[in-house]
Amino acid sequence: MSEPQQPPVPSSASGASAAPPAATALPANPQYPASAQYPVSPQHPAIAPYPASTPPSASSPSSPLDLRPAPAGNALGRLALTIALLAVGMRLLTTLLYPLVYPGSDRMIAVFTFGSTAIALAGYIAALALGVIAARRPGSRLWAGIAIGLSAAYLLSLAIEWASSALYRFL
Repeated sequence: MSEPQQPPVPSSASGASAAPPAATALPANPQYPASAQYPVSPQHPAIAPYPASTPPSASSPSSPLDLRPAPAGNALGRLALTIALLAVGMRLLTTLLYPLVYPGSDRMIAVFTFGSTAIALAGYIAALALGVIAARRPGSRLWAGIAIGLSAAYLLSLAIEWASSALYRFL
């Protein structure tokens, strides 16, 4: 590696310690005129200025660059979530009431199970359909997403219940 360059040390004629040179007076800061030194050239006539952007109309579809505020809430998504929660509540109520119905006749158990499952199935399908419609609309998609996930999970579990029930019936 090379050593850094050092400025040469001035040699003193007397051999005594070198005194710093006398401070030289620096000129004062120059005063510039108040007007600009270079005139401002007019804009080139071939280049037109950018047009003012127009806000999108209310009928235009929403895009990622749309800066309009989103609607306060998605009523259809909330409705889908409410229906999904009611269907889940119906299935939970069925599960809790099943021991009370069990001592009854076989026909009563079948009607109870079929009725509660049919109502819950209709609720899951309605919640899934409304959730998908609400998710495709502009605005908040949180409630619609929760409704879709909840109803799809319960529809899947219901399908597995029916498939296992049918399988055990034939075995």
